[in-house]
Amino acid sequence: MPNNNKSLTPPTIKIPRSTSPATKPRLINPTHTNTETLTTFLPKKFKKQKLKRNRNSTRSSTHTSAHKKCTETIDSYRLADSGGEPDQKQPIDYSHFVGNLPYDDREDARHSWKISDGNNFRIRSKNFSKDKSKITAGRPLMDLVAVDWFKHKKRIDHVARSPRCAAQVASEKGLFSFIVNLQIPASDHYSMVFYFITNNLKPGSLLQRFVDGDDKFKNSKLKLIPSIPKIHNFPSLLFLPHPSLNQASISYGSWIVRKSVGSTPCLLGKAVDCTYIRGPSYLEIDVNIGSSRVANGVLGLVTGAITSAVVDMAFLLQGDAPEELPERLIGAVRVSHLELSSAAIVPKLEPEPRAS
Repeated sequence: MPNNNKSLTPPTIKIPRSTSPATKPRLINPTHTNTETLTTFLPKKFKKQKLKRNRNSTRSSTHTSAHKKCTETIDSYRLADSGGEPDQKQPIDYSHFVGNLPYDDREDARHSWKISDGNNFRIRSKNFSKDKSKITAGRPLMDLVAVDWFKHKKRIDHVARSPRCAAQVASEKGLFSFIVNLQIPASDHYSMVFYFITNNLKPGSLLQRFVDGDDKFKNSKLKLIPSIPKIHNFPSLLFLPHPSLNQASISYGSWIVRKSVGSTPCLLGKAVDCTYIRGPSYLEIDVNIGSSRVANGVLGLVTGAITSAVVDMAFLLQGDAPEELPERLIGAVRVSHLELSSAAIVPKLEPEPRAS
């Protein structure tokens, strides 16, 4: 009988040589997380305890490695977009930026966000005015560094007033922030806030002209591209009597949401009321989803799907004139299965400055 007080984590398990002379012994590292390997080679008692320990360690390490993974994702975009050469702009330390919605890049993640691949979206090409052609979007212009998920009894406006939000941290470091505050009406008022940052705005660029332009110009340019991605091997949520029924129901439900939302770009300023707040080092856009019962059909579906599905969203400026093409994404995000009950109470906001 084995001693139950001994550790169940041997440094290495050596599989005895097979009876076949051509088969060599294999060394299996018990810390390997491949479930198929563990199922094949490890004793049942050791396997169960080890898998449980691996799952717990994965959860605990998710938050500590989030900024590292986020930085690696952003760096991979930079390398791909510059032919293997990194950008020459000053590197940004992403560890300083924290939002209350956790970052998680696993496919089956819940109540979290990650950076969505820009190539999931199609945008207007350089020759769009001639042949209506589109291209994959590629790397965004700005970096998504944090996401907040707030609730309050009243609609939450101008969240950049929060003293320690990502925009204020960016301002202290001489960075510029582009903030999108999706205001979602329900029994409480919810806000999903995305913080995109960059070192500076290129003078004369479409982004700089948008930031400093009037509201009419902004309303004609800010565009959202939604998408419901296909997620494979996602765990069952409906718990129907048979596994095949579970998978079929999830696939069918995802298909309905995906077809309803689609991927048609939406000019936000034309669909709903948008409030633009120009701070000294940021632009905040408060998007009031509930401001139009007629025009916000797609937006209502998108925000409704956020709590029940995985949603990709890309923000960009519409290119109309030849000099505004090809289009470039400002940023893209994937939000997975948000929980309304986990929304944080909005922190105390600084008073609005009085008009002079």
